[in-house]
Amino acid sequence: MRNVNVNREEIEESLKRSKNGKFSVKRVASALLAGLIISGSAIGLSGCNTKDNQSKYPDYVPGYSSVSAVKDNTDDSFVILDVGNHSRQRKISEIKKGNEKDISLGLVISTDADSEVAIYDDVEYVRSLINNYDVNFPVYLNIEGIINNKSLNNEMKGKLISDFLGKCSANHIFVGVYGSDSTLCTASKYFDFKDYDAFVVMDSDSIKYTGACTVFQTTDGEIFSKEDLSKTIQENGLNEADALVNDKRSFVKGSDELLQLSLECGLSYDELLEYNGLKEKDLEEGCEVKIPSRVGASVKTLTDDSLDDEMIMGCDISYCQGNVDWNKAKENFDFVIVRVSQGISLDESFTSHIENANKNGVAAGVYCFNNYNAKSCENLERFVELEKNQADFVVSSLQNHKIDYPVYLDIERWRENEFGVSWNELLPKDYTVSMINTWCSKIDNAGYIPGLYFSEDCYNYLTSVCDSIKSSDSKSEEEAKFVDNFEKTRKWLAGGEQYGNTSYDISEVKEPSEDRKREFNDVDVFQVTSTATNSGAGNWHGHVDVNFSSTDYSKNTTSENVEPVDIKDFDKGKEIQGKLVGMLPTAGVFLSGAALGTYLDRRHLKKERQRREERRARREARDNDQRRGSY
Repeated sequence: MRNVNVNREEIEESLKRSKNGKFSVKRVASALLAGLIISGSAIGLSGCNTKDNQSKYPDYVPGYSSVSAVKDNTDDSFVILDVGNHSRQRKISEIKKGNEKDISLGLVISTDADSEVAIYDDVEYVRSLINNYDVNFPVYLNIEGIINNKSLNNEMKGKLISDFLGKCSANHIFVGVYGSDSTLCTASKYFDFKDYDAFVVMDSDSIKYTGACTVFQTTDGEIFSKEDLSKTIQENGLNEADALVNDKRSFVKGSDELLQLSLECGLSYDELLEYNGLKEKDLEEGCEVKIPSRVGASVKTLTDDSLDDEMIMGCDISYCQGNVDWNKAKENFDFVIVRVSQGISLDESFTSHIENANKNGVAAGVYCFNNYNAKSCENLERFVELEKNQADFVVSSLQNHKIDYPVYLDIERWRENEFGVSWNELLPKDYTVSMINTWCSKIDNAGYIPGLYFSEDCYNYLTSVCDSIKSSDSKSEEEAKFVDNFEKTRKWLAGGEQYGNTSYDISEVKEPSEDRKREFNDVDVFQVTSTATNSGAGNWHGHVDVNFSSTDYSKNTTSENVEPVDIKDFDKGKEIQGKLVGMLPTAGVFLSGAALGTYLDRRHLKKERQRREERRARREARDNDQRRGSY
């Protein structure tokens, strides 16, 4: 790896010239020290650690830049290899040697990406390595090349870094950033990546960077980690081939359909062609297109396996629950629904919350707080325009994140002048029809499951609108579509016996009563309280909303949607041996096609069932303790 050569003043000036200098990439597991980065262009790593430095850092784990430098693998030492990028692959043979010697290995991706397609190809390169080899230390992105690229403005620099970190996180990869101390200090003024753990390359006797930092390289070139991150990765099931997820796909025929798809997903027409290796003529007869900015195929058909005899417990969180203890939260909850936005204003904690949910293996859905109604818009035409913008904004915000549960529209009164106003005044029939049809169409076309959240009075109003249209002898095409959408859309209802001002310990929160489930028999998620405590996720009062779902959307798959791990093939006949696409070595046997998909699905379900059984056992133990205490 080459030595650091950074002109700090030049970087400062370059960043200041760009107007759009902010983006938010949050650590995917707050309980983890989420990823580190070592750069090929910024780090000179030595092959061994000196006695002086080992005595200076006696409690830290020593690291190396090559497998051959590890003379005795009896301690917790690790190796971090600069493996280049998707177009400049290197040191694959060293990964093999490291695996043979059972050495903890981390990777450095020294990207030269100047487009989103190139950075997504770098992610595919990472996925291909994890699919073929044991990578049990973090994957580090070298941001030096991105920060020093004079042709990129800050908006594109932010996109490249967040695309890489976000998509790796959604694939349950322990990922982070690398840079020299000077670069990280300077860049962190303009890009908010401090919540990702950094591999800091020291350029003085002390580290000036104030973000998270577990791994560092001294000025003498030695590497140390403050803890054995391979144990963290193993305990949380990260960097595993069977945890990788596919890109969303869409079948397109003709250039017009690809252009429309490009508008919806945020990538350009040419970028989609390039990423998929397609030419214009390939579109004429129709073809399937992978969308790199969207993770995990959403499946709209429920299986019998999706419907649980016992309801499962989850929570919904927003900026109000800014600091979540994910270790504790995932012990209590099977799923989480994250606030993505109010209208077209992104929730300030959305990125952190959704990435943490993805990284911790907690099934996730999202909700958008509806920002518009007849009182806030001058006419129906303007209302429809704003509803479309709102839905488009939500879809664009979900890229690079794994969404299992529905994407809900939260319909509530919230402005002061709306309280006491009837729903018929806020959302007259034509407004209601347009709102529901717009939401369901936009979310469904993007490949997600549309859903609606409401209180009992709003639910009753929408149901009455639906019933009145159904009973009408003459209904418009839009009204007929509304009836169909409302009846089949997933519903999430607030209220019940534990709703109110009383606080409940998480162990005291109960499922909705049988009477309530019968009364609202088309609802599959019930929000039973807004005042649960001691859950791992609380607002300034320590409260969080708790929900029970009769559907386990994490098991929401059908046979035709069970697919193998699909990874772009970067094998150019050099060092990587064997086909990477759709194949996973398992106990000496290669699985492919539906067999591999079934294998991966069963592995996931087995882990989920085990974790759920442990949670239920803890709840039963608490219940038994409470009963004994009441005698």
